[in-house]
Amino acid sequence: MKKEKADVFEAAAAAYLLLQRPATQHQYVGIIADWRQFLGAKSPMRATDLDAARYAKMVGERKGYRGQVTKATVARKLSALKCLYDSLVEAGKVERNPITPILKNFRHAHTGDRRPTELLDFREVVRLMEAPSLTTREGQRDRAFFALLFGCALRVGEVSELRVGDVRANAAGDLYIHLAHTKNGHEVMQPCPPQFAEAIKTYAQTRREEGASATDFLLVLYYADGRPHKNQLNTTQLRRVFHRWVTDLRIPGRITPHSGRATAITLLLEMGLPHREVRKFSRHSSVAMVERYDKLRDTGAENVAAAVDYKKIIKP
Repeated sequence: MKKEKADVFEAAAAAYLLLQRPATQHQYVGIIADWRQFLGAKSPMRATDLDAARYAKMVGERKGYRGQVTKATVARKLSALKCLYDSLVEAGKVERNPITPILKNFRHAHTGDRRPTELLDFREVVRLMEAPSLTTREGQRDRAFFALLFGCALRVGEVSELRVGDVRANAAGDLYIHLAHTKNGHEVMQPCPPQFAEAIKTYAQTRREEGASATDFLLVLYYADGRPHKNQLNTTQLRRVFHRWVTDLRIPGRITPHSGRATAITLLLEMGLPHREVRKFSRHSSVAMVERYDKLRDTGAENVAAAVDYKKIIKP
């Protein structure tokens, strides 16, 4: 009986994961494994409200490399488990969802508890962009990475999935980034600001000279002898690269790769561009989402991209 219940849970988890996007699948596999490890010998099919409460408390008391885990992080883990148990309830495999009662305590975690993304001073953006050396492949890669964050306003997960062939130019020579994996699941051609295009084009050309094909990953690791690794820099590795540069340059504040996206959006709002235009460039679902950044505004995303130039706004 115990093995049968475990098999039912495994089958439900597998079916649930198939409905998620690839990046989400990877995250949810970890959450489900964490939940099973927490329960130990107890079958997930017999989990109770008390188990969920104890699990939430344990996750909330963990320490990460940025400090203690926030309620928003706990809420995301519980939400993933709740959806899985919802499918089990709907299928008649369990009588009630053990996650639902405790998740109510985190109802507003996404707005009330999440630490705000800190921005970079515009002068620091210029300093960060110019720090990596263009004489090394790693330097070209890191400069392209920063250009994708602070210029194209990409999320770190989107950057990790980029392929060499995703760097494209139209007939006029304007650079675009093809995004096959976006947060809302849509395929997008993201315009690249002219100030940042050269860094991205330079590294894409370097990758081609290394023998990379259009389907090979854009940002990769390098062996000690200079050979490129075929696997991409994952989100954890990209965050480490980012943190290393921020630390070396002694940039103050709790700066993360998402600070690039937030800073780019803020720059556009500071320059007086309408929220509707910025929404199209940032690919938010609504103008309200742009306003929620609260870091400081549709003629077309191309016009907005052309305005992303940190040096113009810095006063001597």
